[in-house]
Amino acid sequence: MIFPTEPEPVVIATRLTQKEQDRFHNLLKLAAESPYEGERSAALAAAERLVAKHGMTLDEAAQRDPVDWEPEPTPAEKARREAEREAVRRAREEEIRRQADKSHWERAWREARARGLDEAEKREKTKTQSRSYQQPRSRRRRNPNDFAGALLRETRMSLQEIADITQLDIYQVAGIKLKMRNARAA
Repeated sequence: MIFPTEPEPVVIATRLTQKEQDRFHNLLKLAAESPYEGERSAALAAAERLVAKHGMTLDEAAQRDPVDWEPEPTPAEKARREAEREAVRRAREEEIRRQADKSHWERAWREARARGLDEAEKREKTKTQSRSYQQPRSRRRRNPNDFAGALLRETRMSLQEIADITQLDIYQVAGIKLKMRNARAA
């Protein structure tokens, strides 16, 4: 009695993943370049098993366009890519707005300088700066001789600098220094 053979299950050709595609190409390369017969036949058999899972022959898998092997992106991946595109678009628009604002400001600045507004600003600025850096005047005043003595004891300022600060004559400052030296010696 002859048993009817069961029809082989039909396998629909599916795409190779990127990892499987790389493995397939590495196996074919090994089968072509290996100096050992056993290694070549094992690599070829492994490549055949790999593509058979996807319902393809070696020739079909080798001729497929690698773009064809890339899997369809998931909805989450599509949403992420769209969000990235939107962020890039917004960044470009913001940069265009910044450049437009900058060019508008520069044009207005050039026009103002051409009208002479910059010079008036500079004059006003120098007036306020000169006023703001003046030493405040105090009605209380320290005794210049005591102040000169303190500066001589506590700093290494020159006699001329101390004379300028205390508004004493340089000879008066020198005299105070000599008196201080005599007082220490005694």
